[in-house]
Amino acid sequence: STHPDGLASIRGTVAHRAIELRATGQPLPPLASMVRALRTTAIPDDAIERVAADVEEILARFEASALVATLQLPGADPRFEEPVAFDWDGLPMHGTIDLLYRSDGNWHVLDFKTDRIAGHSLADLARPYLPQLGVYGLAIEKATGARPALEIMFLATGAMHALDPVAPAL
Repeated sequence: STHPDGLASIRGTVAHRAIELRATGQPLPPLASMVRALRTTAIPDDAIERVAADVEEILARFEASALVATLQLPGADPRFEEPVAFDWDGLPMHGTIDLLYRSDGNWHVLDFKTDRIAGHSLADLARPYLPQLGVYGLAIEKATGARPALEIMFLATGAMHALDPVAPAL
């Protein structure tokens, strides 16, 4: 389940941007100011501070993950918020990959999720996102000729879930 405060979209957007800034060595503005910049309705100050604190915890888990070292390796070529578009049997498909990177000579499509995972298996939590990742995987396969690895990072814990490369994603 997601956070019960109705601010999941803002929390996710700030988390994605903050991860990108930290991972690419760019300056990170105060998280509360990033939250304030995104709000479209009045959000109480205590809720802004709560979301900022949540994102700070997410950043700490991200920075403690093995992924950070992988992204710093030569040839990783990390690409955050990578747009994709292709024609799938006459149906135009498009989206934005949270993170596309190379490791061990293969492309990896990574989706960040802010779902809380307590009481759920990673496989169960990943299931609703399989079509989205499958479409992104097809886009990268069409562009590169090779099937990428498909992964989800659950930011609430930093847990990574790799999808079975043999099983079809769609």
